[in-house]
Amino acid sequence: LFAMLDIDFPAMARIPLFQLRASLKKGRLRAVYLADERQRYGYAIYQRYAPQHLTHVLYLAALPPYRSAGLGRTLMQRLNRLAGGRILLDAEDPAYAKTAKERNTDDKRIAFYRRNGYRVLPEFKFLNVGYHMLVLANFAPPRVHWLRMYRALYNNANGLPVARFLVTPYT
Repeated sequence: LFAMLDIDFPAMARIPLFQLRASLKKGRLRAVYLADERQRYGYAIYQRYAPQHLTHVLYLAALPPYRSAGLGRTLMQRLNRLAGGRILLDAEDPAYAKTAKERNTDDKRIAFYRRNGYRVLPEFKFLNVGYHMLVLANFAPPRVHWLRMYRALYNNANGLPVARFLVTPYT
């Protein structure tokens, strides 16, 4: 799992591996794979958020050789079944990409989520360790204090109360 994460998410764009390992081991986070008996094709790392009866997806990817083959949709369907249809996730805002290649990747990611029934929630955008993030959901979002909820999600995922330093709003 961690080798796959290194392919898709640079160290500065994700929770440190030692914290992910601890959160997975303690059950704060869960992993699901798209695999057969021979190999893994994709993965997702997620957490349940009981106060709002939703699932927050932190990381989701099909491995590079298998992208654009419909496996991402299959993984999203599996997550949807596990989550009972209420998924919240975040993705980098293409408007803040540093290069044309990054913007293209971010645009494709948002388009993928939209094709799979997600919509960008304009009421909350945040900075996560300097990355401008958009929040997407496949359900009508609850009326909540977004910053407080996202900080709770990231505190749980990190296993430490660090989100007030990591998760800040932007407009």
